[in-house]
Amino acid sequence: MSGPAALLALAAVTIALALQISSGQYNPRALALVTLATVAAVIGAVWRKRAVPVREAVLPQALLGFGCAAGVVCNLFTNPTLYADPRAFQGGFRWLALLALAVLSAYLWMPLRPSLIRARFPLLLACFAAMALLVIRASPKPWIDVWVFQQGAADALLHGANPYSVSYRDIYGPMALAWYAPELRQGGRVVAYPYPPLTFLAEAPAFAAFGDVRYALLVSMIGAAWLIARAAPGKLGELAAALVLFQPRTLLVVEQAWTEPLVLFCFALSVYAVARGAHTARLLRHRIHGGQSDRGLDRRTLTWSGSRGGPALL
Repeated sequence: MSGPAALLALAAVTIALALQISSGQYNPRALALVTLATVAAVIGAVWRKRAVPVREAVLPQALLGFGCAAGVVCNLFTNPTLYADPRAFQGGFRWLALLALAVLSAYLWMPLRPSLIRARFPLLLACFAAMALLVIRASPKPWIDVWVFQQGAADALLHGANPYSVSYRDIYGPMALAWYAPELRQGGRVVAYPYPPLTFLAEAPAFAAFGDVRYALLVSMIGAAWLIARAAPGKLGELAAALVLFQPRTLLVVEQAWTEPLVLFCFALSVYAVARGAHTARLLRHRIHGGQSDRGLDRRTLTWSGSRGGPALL
């Protein structure tokens, strides 16, 4: 039954469209869409536990493909950033978006050569990477403290300083009190770094090599998409990963240097590890039931979650 997967796909696409409305800021229509998406996701998750999954279900693929295409079209006709000149996206950027749409259309064709099936997802990753690079070049110094903090922290680390003990440029001036507590401002600078150590540890190599931490965030995004696709091999996994990249406001995340790509990569890595662990457990179960190597395996290290779940290693 494809119903649970379709509901989950619908929830993901709805949230993507809600982000396009408000760029993550409060908006009544966006909030209503997110609420509906949350309800759909909960129903889909509960339903999924009771339904027999269907491989290569068409409806979830169609929904995810629609979400990807809608995101690319939004980037074709609107500025994907806040601070870049829209004229920067009239040339090569649009050709890359059209190429991404053409590659997405390859998921509609059933009799496709194996070489093209293997190539379509890497091509989507390449299209997104090139589009994101153009965004970074078009908006080299975004006016947002998130980017300033991360740039300063990476620079401090490379110079042997503790990012938590240095101060950072206050770009907001008189407006700063709307964002920072008064005790965090000293001499026109901000004396706090708001992110965990993983942030500057992961971004310092990109800053050292290219002078911009956003390249590390871009690598995290692409890595997360690859892990999602590998965790669920096939069209559905690849389209779910593509939606992460091509939903309408992903390129805004790149421009603004928001740190969510690092969180997403860690989450995707965890999902991939769980999926690979389940696959290994299924292989072990097959070998045990086949009587090939059960003598050398301690069965007490396996727990069985029933006919639908399969085994889990303790």
